Amino acid sequence: MAKAKVRNRFTEEQQRAAVADLANMTIEEAAKRHGCSASSLWTWKKKFQTGTAKPRSRRTAAPIATTASLESDQRVGDLEAHVAELEAEGGRLRRLLLDGFVQGESNAKLRRIAEIVRDSGRNQVQEIMEVLLQPQAASVPARGDDPEATPENSIGRKKRAR
Repeated sequence: MAKAKVRNRFTEEQQRAAVADLANMTIEEAAKRHGCSASSLWTWKKKFQTGTAKPRSRRTAAPIATTASLESDQRVGDLEAHVAELEAEGGRLRRLLLDGFVQGESNAKLRRIAEIVRDSGRNQVQEIMEVLLQPQAASVPARGDDPEATPENSIGRKKRAR
């Protein structure tokens, strides 16, 4: 039995022209311009093996330069130095803020957690969990012994006083 010949809608020249347009436009734009599907373009591209460059995706705003100039390399270096400087300043500010928190905090666990975060040591999560899981210290005053638990400060006592 003879094989039925498949009729192609596009000639080989049309297919090559569509694949050539992929260098300058997105796959969706080329498909719309040539009246074919995006999957057909991918198939034709594979068939003709034109170059190693992939067509630009919709996300790419401009073609990527193959070689970078010295000026752009210098700008990148300047930006990296600026980012490093900003990160260092952010670290200094974070330490200052946490130092103030550590000095003003009366809860021992919260103070220790702030110290761990401030010092940015390794295994911070593990250290914080160990602090949280430690039993409460005996130095914490009982609820009735709290000198600040006056009728004005305690909601429960306000209700009983009425």
